[in-house]
Amino acid sequence: MALPSIALTALLGLSAAPSAQTADLLELVPEEAFVLITLDDIDSLKAAASKSAWFQFVDDEGVRPFIDYALELLEQDADAPLTTEMFEEELGTSWAELEESFSGSCALYLGMVGSDIDSGIFMGATFLLGEEKTGFHDVLDRLTSMMDDELESSTTSYLGVDITEYQVDEDVFLVSESDDLVTCAFGSGPETVLEVVQSIVARYAGEDSSLGFAENELLITARGDAAGDADHLEVFCDLERVWELDESVDLGAEEDVPEEVLEGLRGIRWARMAARLGSGEEFDWTLSVGWPSEGLFGEAADLFVSLPEDLFGLMPRESISAYVWGFDVSGAWDYAFELMSRWDPEGHDEAIAGLAAMEESEGIDVVDDVIAQLSGAFGQFGMEVPASEAAGGLGAMMGGMTGADADLPSVGGAYVVGLKDAQRVEGVIERLLENLGQAPMRSTEEFQGYKVHTLDVGGVAKFTWAFVSDAFVGGMSPTPVRTVLRLTGKDDAPSALENEKFKGTIEANRGASMLSVVDTAQTLRLMLQTLEGTFRMMPFIAMMANDPDLADVPFGPETPWPDVGAVDRHFEGVSFTTFERADDRLILRMATR
Repeated sequence: MALPSIALTALLGLSAAPSAQTADLLELVPEEAFVLITLDDIDSLKAAASKSAWFQFVDDEGVRPFIDYALELLEQDADAPLTTEMFEEELGTSWAELEESFSGSCALYLGMVGSDIDSGIFMGATFLLGEEKTGFHDVLDRLTSMMDDELESSTTSYLGVDITEYQVDEDVFLVSESDDLVTCAFGSGPETVLEVVQSIVARYAGEDSSLGFAENELLITARGDAAGDADHLEVFCDLERVWELDESVDLGAEEDVPEEVLEGLRGIRWARMAARLGSGEEFDWTLSVGWPSEGLFGEAADLFVSLPEDLFGLMPRESISAYVWGFDVSGAWDYAFELMSRWDPEGHDEAIAGLAAMEESEGIDVVDDVIAQLSGAFGQFGMEVPASEAAGGLGAMMGGMTGADADLPSVGGAYVVGLKDAQRVEGVIERLLENLGQAPMRSTEEFQGYKVHTLDVGGVAKFTWAFVSDAFVGGMSPTPVRTVLRLTGKDDAPSALENEKFKGTIEANRGASMLSVVDTAQTLRLMLQTLEGTFRMMPFIAMMANDPDLADVPFGPETPWPDVGAVDRHFEGVSFTTFERADDRLILRMATR
């Protein structure tokens, strides 16, 4: 079992990204497949990587020593798969040499022929080789030689192509090899695996005019307008086939799952992931799912509402990161209680009774005083703050240590929650503080015409909040809260909508339900500083926690930490994430520009 796994994984490590060969490659993939991964034209990917700011950053003289140090630590792990040592000792080559000596495209797939899962399931990898074939055939020869020494094998010919079958316990592993086409397939049913390999050879030879997986209607639907995009990686799952497989083996048959949930799951028809690497800072990653428009799951998707763009107006122009989300909380509350009434009537009644008891004892109607007052607009932003405010929560756990003491970045943030009646929600918080006996720990001051409250929760950890006309603002650092008040108060300061880096991304994604945008360079610098600062603190953390094992980390004084200055040599744009519902699909996207 191990040798075929190593063979497939090693061969897949050679390939990558898209070209004119993509359609031909899909035509070779068996139509019975339901999971597909395609990588096409490695030369195109190499060209893109050479122009990518991300790859240039990793190879920067200020970063490469740390990357090499981390990789060396990984290879010291006895369980690490496919290490450089394995390639050099077993195959007489290395990852770098393999990549340099290979060009071509690849498809990896999982499928089932017929209805018998025991004999019908198969997995395979098909390679269309480019101009450079020698390196690939050399490593394939070495891999098959290893299997020849360990496994029983036999070779037959089909349409002039040699097909070698290896017996692996109760399973079979087939390799077909010609000058331009190589296929490896694995499964429990010898006839099934042979049929799959022969069908690929026949389509490539022109003996079979069918178009294989290229005719999959769900793949065509999933690609939609993106069908012509040059994605370097594509992963697709035909979920209709997966649900059929579930029915054939009664997976989870004994689970007490409501029928409407199963119906909703079966309504998720497909899932597709695609990634593309461009020049400079350009990178795109998208996950889309064919989602039901009606029923239980359709109603859940309806809870994601339009992007509350105006919330960016409550975030400062100097924000390092800004996140806004539109979600119908009141609708979600009703949705959850409706489901509970159907699936767990007893639990539903207990929840209603608990809410009534809270209203009687605390004087708070959770539904009318809180849930109904949420407008559905939620946001969060990060910005630089004075060192004395940074790492407040961490400092509370570490005996009063501040961001400056811990040598961590001085960054703080605030949450912004849109409200229909801010005064009503403010009254709820006042009653809670009184009822919980925490009112004496709260201090209040006037700022920009607003009341700013601070609750001392111990040590250096304090929570600061305030209410503006239509929103709640709160955070562990007072500076971000006061900054929001400046935007709406007397100073009328500039907002994130006027941030030159952010505003183009905000305007281009108004159709989303969620948008998160960050300054790439500032964020990377903070991540690197936090990484180094955290590991440098581990001995102190171990002492405070009385756990010596916490100090046993692979990174110490000798670690060649990345040069933060390398960030500015490669990045000046933004990174963003969006989530949206578009017609029959849900789409999650992450990109850098």
